[in-house]
Amino acid sequence: MELPHLGEHCQEPTCKILDFLPFRCDSCKKIYCKDHFHYTQHSCDQTGLKIKDFQVPLCPLCNQPVPYKRNELPDVAMSAHIDRDCNSDPAEERRKIFTNKCFLKGCKHKELIPFNCNKCKKNYCLRHRHETDHDCDTIVTETSRPSSSRSNDINSKRLIFFQKQEKKPQASQKAPIQPSSMTDNQALEYAIQQSLKESQKKSSGKNEALTEDEQLALALAESEREYNQQRSNSDSQKESCLLI
Repeated sequence: MELPHLGEHCQEPTCKILDFLPFRCDSCKKIYCKDHFHYTQHSCDQTGLKIKDFQVPLCPLCNQPVPYKRNELPDVAMSAHIDRDCNSDPAEERRKIFTNKCFLKGCKHKELIPFNCNKCKKNYCLRHRHETDHDCDTIVTETSRPSSSRSNDINSKRLIFFQKQEKKPQASQKAPIQPSSMTDNQALEYAIQQSLKESQKKSSGKNEALTEDEQLALALAESEREYNQQRSNSDSQKESCLLI
């Protein structure tokens, strides 16, 4: 090595790495690297550790103490406090801007702009925005199941509605008007309606293969025949009146 006098080796028995910026434990006074300088990471066995004063850091924005666990870094707890619990104006403004929460379960990260997946249409953070990172296939199958069940419920309700409509009694039809009290135009209209009804009954039993044009032609022919018959009857009645 060109500069063997620079740095010191970590005194953790399982490490022994050469660290150019080592840390000295203020309890056991030994040298450790960046991975073993914490009290719990090098199993500090000095009696001073038991009575050591663990100070809780204060939030620089709201001046509130931020508790953290022994095996947790205070910077991580401070960042989580500012993101979720801090009541200061800068923290609240930051939370208003970062409103796009990641949809992945367990992830509480928020982004400034949304990252919507093209497949499942959910919003994710930068770390979980790819389909493989948020298990997109599972989310798509879970969201598609309720839609199919809803469609089945709609179809079943629709079937029940039509069954109820079929069971309802039909409204009473109006009493037919007698042809004797009609004018010529009313009699023609009545004859057309009656002929259409009769043609529909006949076509349903015998002429099911007829088209709509053929059925209409038959109805017009029948109505014309009945109209001519009624007109001839009225002419004969007039002639009898003249003879008298």
